[in-house]
Amino acid sequence: MPIRAIYSGDMVHVHRKRVLVDALASLSADDRERLPHKEAALIDHLDSRDLGHR
Repeated sequence: MPIRAIYSGDMVHVHRKRVLVDALASLSADDRERLPHKEAALIDHLDSRDLGHR
């Protein structure tokens, strides 16, 4: 049986004047369309981006 990772997330308050970076901007239109339907792949993509905000 494959090992499945458990992901957790939190909601945070972001001030409405703060401009957020589009974390999916580097993907093609097709990938942007498909990725949200694959939760694990979406999380892996976002985790792979080193934005120095940890």
